[in-house]
Amino acid sequence: MVGHPQLTTFVDLAFAAPVRAFGFSATDVGDYAESLSLSVTTLRGGKATEVPSEQIVPGDIVTLSPGDLVPADGIVIASRAGRVNEALLTGEPYPVEKRCGNVASPEAAEASNAVFRGAVAQTGEAVMLVAGTGRSTVFGTAAAALALVERYGPPGIR
Repeated sequence: MVGHPQLTTFVDLAFAAPVRAFGFSATDVGDYAESLSLSVTTLRGGKATEVPSEQIVPGDIVTLSPGDLVPADGIVIASRAGRVNEALLTGEPYPVEKRCGNVASPEAAEASNAVFRGAVAQTGEAVMLVAGTGRSTVFGTAAAALALVERYGPPGIR
């Protein structure tokens, strides 16, 4: 990652090193991401439709209920006591409340109005507007960055 030493250091310290310490690789992370391809309920044409999660696109409206895997990154547009477990992304062991509205912090981990691919809905219900899918998600970006670090990073990481 020529020209982005801070990004390389961030990825190494925040994601690559801990993942590698547990013996995982970019392939393992990619395999996990692929395992998230379940069906989701989305509103299309004014009616609820069950579709495979890999077929959702930005702009889709997706409903989340307890036990659902969040299939994409999105903005919460409605919530009734919605809480999600983001431990895979943030390390936070407790479910985080999600609600619609503005957020003061630009940090993704503090975005109470956003949900991220790979999180698990725990309680309540929420409705999200899909903003990013696949590699255009926080999880997808981290997996891609890990793959670059494994390929071009220092020998201790490769």
